[in-house]
Amino acid sequence: MSTRGRKRASGPSPLIRRFLDVPAPSTDFRPVRVPSTLLLILTLLTGCATRPTLTTASLDSIRAGTSTRADVEKILGRPQRFETGPNGKSVAFYEDVEHRRTEALWGPVNLHSRHFSVLYDSKFAVERTLLAAHSGRIQRGWRDRFGQPLDRAAVIAAMQEPVDRQELINKFGPPTVEMLTTTGGVMLGWVALEQRHESWGGQERQILEVECDADGMVRTYHIEGTLDAGGKPRP
Repeated sequence: MSTRGRKRASGPSPLIRRFLDVPAPSTDFRPVRVPSTLLLILTLLTGCATRPTLTTASLDSIRAGTSTRADVEKILGRPQRFETGPNGKSVAFYEDVEHRRTEALWGPVNLHSRHFSVLYDSKFAVERTLLAAHSGRIQRGWRDRFGQPLDRAAVIAAMQEPVDRQELINKFGPPTVEMLTTTGGVMLGWVALEQRHESWGGQERQILEVECDADGMVRTYHIEGTLDAGGKPRP
């Protein structure tokens, strides 16, 4: 089940498509292609790890107005994702994910991610950068859980009036991911997942995507998935 709002164009939501390139959600869907944050959440039971590259020293040397795409890629390498908008501007997205298990076999896994996005102008000069961090925990058991599902009705109600980025964060908590868009705005995503072990079933999710303009005001939103507040699956 999904809900769209405001001036959303028809077709798949860009952030949803980047997170999960899968058919409509169901209790037994299987991911096809996911970026490293969500992939790590889904596969942490295997003990995967990533090596941090977004260090303070490396990011401090990237400056809007002077650095170029070549400078950025010399420091950070090729981005995990790169997209170009119809205005000729581009966004590169980098991501670090770290996790630490507790000693207990079925203990929680602490997860920390950093997302760094770079907006380039049409000549590939750095126009703007954004560093966002998120810390969360995967609760383990017969059903592994990440994130807290939001109240879908409260989300829809909040979008009925003009609202900005900070108001949303105050209401729903820090987003799981935040990135620049090619229009100079910001895309925010809140993710909640419940992964059952294979012998007991599939997976439930909820993803809220919000696009803000350059002034931080919400332009569009999209919420989908079978989870709702309290972790109860929706029919």
